[in-house]
Amino acid sequence: MKIENISTSIVLLAKNHHVMGLHPSFLSNENIVPFDWGTTGEIICTPAFSTVNYKNNYSFNIDNNKLQIINKDITLFLEDSKVADLAIKYINRLDYINYYAIGINFTFFIYLENPEKFLIEKFFNLNMLEKFPKKLKKVELKFTCKLDSTILNLNLKSGLLENRNEDITGKGIFIDTNYHYDLKSKNRIEDSKEYLLTYNEKCIHIRETINKVINNGKL
Repeated sequence: MKIENISTSIVLLAKNHHVMGLHPSFLSNENIVPFDWGTTGEIICTPAFSTVNYKNNYSFNIDNNKLQIINKDITLFLEDSKVADLAIKYINRLDYINYYAIGINFTFFIYLENPEKFLIEKFFNLNMLEKFPKKLKKVELKFTCKLDSTILNLNLKSGLLENRNEDITGKGIFIDTNYHYDLKSKNRIEDSKEYLLTYNEKCIHIRETINKVINNGKL
């Protein structure tokens, strides 16, 4: 099976993010992103929502309760993504924000000619499926696992990946994963940075988890 990295991201949940402060000049002047990162597309800066997109496939999106730092460079090895480093730099500059949870997220795509059939046969009892009044056309599965102080959410759904090489089918399975961590210690700033430093560990863990879930370690 061919698996492709679609995106990595960090989500910082907080009460009353500084929404209008998110601007390319702020991000570069505060050494959160390098000065030579060029922006692309429209820069939106409003009281309700702000977004900054960079030519190297990084982006910052923020509203009152959530900051999301996204990397959509599919050519990168997971551990080479800078999303966690950017989040740490952001927290260092805005340490007065009341952060209360962090998400480390990965999205993958597995190319399959018949993704619905694969998911149905792997996760369902075929005898049970015969009792459905009509044949299943699409499947979406959601798993939630407790990992010490972290919650792992794993979603599998069949779909179509667009704008890819024409000689490779766009059908397959989207795998959306989220490591959710609630900040409960008195020093939430240090707690958040320590958790973000586990990013590489999460990269290793999610690869191992997908191998076990999808193909018993043989992906």
